[in-house]
Amino acid sequence: MHRYGERQIISNNLGWYKEYFGKVNLIIEQVYPEQEEECSAGNYPNCKTFNLFSNARGKIVNSIVVSLYDPKTKTHRIGRLRIER
Repeated sequence: MHRYGERQIISNNLGWYKEYFGKVNLIIEQVYPEQEEECSAGNYPNCKTFNLFSNARGKIVNSIVVSLYDPKTKTHRIGRLRIER
């Protein structure tokens, strides 16, 4: 699957995601090592935030620490999944 395949999957099924998640934003943020830029096809994985799904105004509700795995380099990074409403 292409690195940005998840964006295409979400885009193709946007109605289902809106119904399932409701009014939320799902954002994956790399915490360590620190980065500054928003993720794009040109700078991944050397970036900070990846907006997975946006359907809300953006007040932080919850966050959880996650492991970000890059199968190309076989390395792990520390991240956070933010759920905003």
